[in-house]
Amino acid sequence: MPIQQVHVENFKSFSELDIDLSRFNVIIGSNAAGKSNFISIFKFLRDIARHGLANAIALQGGQEYIQNAKIGHGRDLAIRVVYVPDQKLAIIHQNTTGNGLLGIQSCESSYEFTIRFNADSDGFVIIKDRLVIGYEVSSCERKKTVVEKNRILGHGEIEV
Repeated sequence: MPIQQVHVENFKSFSELDIDLSRFNVIIGSNAAGKSNFISIFKFLRDIARHGLANAIALQGGQEYIQNAKIGHGRDLAIRVVYVPDQKLAIIHQNTTGNGLLGIQSCESSYEFTIRFNADSDGFVIIKDRLVIGYEVSSCERKKTVVEKNRILGHGEIEV
């Protein structure tokens, strides 16, 4: 699942960050340039997946360590990740002869969330939590043991 793009707002030393990623990336910078905080974005996302949001915030040191110190409660914390999920072709329909197939394949997708921290306590509210899964529907054909795409019939998105 290669990550293609990351957008963050009010996270650690970043007021706002938009970065496009490729399969191989090198992070270079002087001391206190934000290299470790950039890596912390991915650690934070990992911790959310493993331990839940409240615990992930605690693992980062709490809300005062996760927000940009200059901005603080003045702006919500937001993270958006654009990625390409597993692109395995799934057959969703087969005609009666067995050769004509309809396939679906996931393509560029994104996940984003926004958190508003309470100014007077350690609490927070999730303002936005959105998953968009892109997909492509194709006409396919079975050739011996291999399924091949003939043509793309359309694209769509599923929003959760």
